[in-house]
Amino acid sequence: MKAIIRTLCATGLVFALGAPVQAAQMTWGVNASIGATTVTGSVVFDDALVQGFYDGMADPNDTHLTGDFVLSSAGLGWSNVVFSGILFQPYFYSDQGDGPHIDGSFSDNGWTLLLTDLNNAYVVDSASGSFQQGSWSFDRGLHVPEPTSLALVLTGLAAAGVRRGKGGRVL
Repeated sequence: MKAIIRTLCATGLVFALGAPVQAAQMTWGVNASIGATTVTGSVVFDDALVQGFYDGMADPNDTHLTGDFVLSSAGLGWSNVVFSGILFQPYFYSDQGDGPHIDGSFSDNGWTLLLTDLNNAYVVDSASGSFQQGSWSFDRGLHVPEPTSLALVLTGLAAAGVRRGKGGRVL
């Protein structure tokens, strides 16, 4: 019995020490409504940079991150179009008076989507230059646990389960 627990603990420790340190990846939903056009999708980014107040724009008044956006819109002819390396500010900073915004645009299939401060969204027809205005939002979402933390939790649960299953006490 003790050998099983020691083996489980040693395996978890080896995995924890040998696994590369991974960033705290976040996945949020992205939704925009511009007239009859809707855009849905997601953005994946490293939330650890927010905690350190990283700023991709070198501007002390904002906190920007780089994210990978995957967007779809039947009205724009987009189906899971990937936009990599988009600079954006995901959170509202009341002390800085600045809300979520995207510092860039999404262009594909003759359309350009802009998501600006105050949740204003614009779709521009690249050929004619005409545009429509609407709104957008983030669905703050899913935290994906790093593998090392997950491995340690599972190792601890396995050790406790083995010990408890044999009539031992769990402290």
